[in-house]
Amino acid sequence: MIRYANERMISRNGKLGKVLTFGGMGILVLGLILSVAYPAQVNAVLGIALVGVLASQFGMVFYNRWSRRPRMDEVLDDTVKGLDGRYALFHYTLSSPHVLASHAGVFAIVPRLDEGEVAYDYGKWTLTRTRQ
Repeated sequence: MIRYANERMISRNGKLGKVLTFGGMGILVLGLILSVAYPAQVNAVLGIALVGVLASQFGMVFYNRWSRRPRMDEVLDDTVKGLDGRYALFHYTLSSPHVLASHAGVFAIVPRLDEGEVAYDYGKWTLTRTRQ
């Protein structure tokens, strides 16, 4: 199997997630310090807090998707690692995030995170979840 991935985009979005997450938390700490130092400046402190919350929330989304291991493209690579050279897996290079090109056609792969065991028997999909 041949693997194509937009590594620059993966690296850039991972760094952006880290900067936004920790920068947003730093802005929240700055807002806390300013609220203690200048209690009369409520509007400014609320504005700073809003910016900090939005930055950290967007950063966590980027961080979880692009920096945390294993990323979805790594999971898909491990899943289809037994395919031969007639198959090509494209990550973040085409219009769909994950595309499998084969001699039988081109398929868009839509991964899902499901806890438990997924099985296919007699034309029916089942998901068995373990209780904790």
